[in-house]
Amino acid sequence: MKVFLEQLKQRIADDPPNYGNADSVLGVLYECFNENNPYDNNQIRADFNELYQQMNGMPLREMDRLSTRFVNCAEITRGQDSLGNQERYASTVGIN
Repeated sequence: MKVFLEQLKQRIADDPPNYGNADSVLGVLYECFNENNPYDNNQIRADFNELYQQMNGMPLREMDRLSTRFVNCAEITRGQDSLGNQERYASTVGIN
């Protein structure tokens, strides 16, 4: 906590926030806190990946790959369906 307060004092001395603007003050606090307490490190990533695999039966990267394939297939199918609808409409109104 002492290190955090020292860095916060230094940050405020170097670049004072606009004390009339809550976003400015909160932004300084948030940035200084995150510098001292990073929430994204290798251990957290490893723990999250392990938890994700246990919950879903596959790694997150594999799920991303499958999701991308599903979206691509859905877009292709939607495009083909759209083309089929256009052809049906054309034949209904006697265009083709």
